[in-house]
Amino acid sequence: MPISKNIFRRGRGAMAGVLAIGCLVGAGAAGEAWRVTAETVGNAEQPAIAESGSGWTKPDKGFRHFHGAKRAVLVEQVAAYLGVSKEEIEKVAQSHPGGWRLVVQAAPYAKVSGKKLADVVAYKASGATWAQTAQHFGVKLEDVQNARKQWMEEQRQKAKDAWVTRLANYLGVPKAEVEQVAQSQEGGGRLVMMAAPIAKLSGKRLADVVAYLANGATIEEAAEHFGVKMDALQNERKQWMKGKGRHGFAYAFPRG
Repeated sequence: MPISKNIFRRGRGAMAGVLAIGCLVGAGAAGEAWRVTAETVGNAEQPAIAESGSGWTKPDKGFRHFHGAKRAVLVEQVAAYLGVSKEEIEKVAQSHPGGWRLVVQAAPYAKVSGKKLADVVAYKASGATWAQTAQHFGVKLEDVQNARKQWMEEQRQKAKDAWVTRLANYLGVPKAEVEQVAQSQEGGGRLVMMAAPIAKLSGKRLADVVAYLANGATIEEAAEHFGVKMDALQNERKQWMKGKGRHGFAYAFPRG
């Protein structure tokens, strides 16, 4: 089946709470770990300043397959964020229906208020709105939102740094070159992921392949232009992308 740009976009809409995590090596593992947390934080449902309704009645949509490596990553990073043990995070998440969603949502409230995560989760799970939760623990919703945004941005930066390192090692080029190329075009992260196997097989500069794709060329056209056979490209791409969280770099360098 021909490779097209669409296969590099597959699964983007499925990011409800946590994306799949594969077994990575070197800097890629760190990048995936931070990426999972950042995407989870960024996509966990959060209240508007004027919130209505109450309770935790929504199930863990997007968290229903949350186990194994994905859960271990989130547990580790939430524990580090709050300065508590991983065992505590696991215990809190398993203590209430919808616990994993509540852990992600409640973490910034616990951080800003200085209260225990278990107390924040229990209060919200009792039927309170997030506005009521904030008031109960003596914090402003605006401060919590700012803390959440800061947390997400920190994870995004770590994801970017780790993926830059991984791509630089894959191509044997300086990290500064990868970052510069990714930032040179709109949607540069996605284009870099598309271009990397072609650059690897052809021996051409990553910047040249990205620029060619940015002008509207398909993967097939780029492969032909740079003298790469499609079957070789497919095999290389499978090895490069297999189980490695293929949208992580595009996430680290979002469009626009």
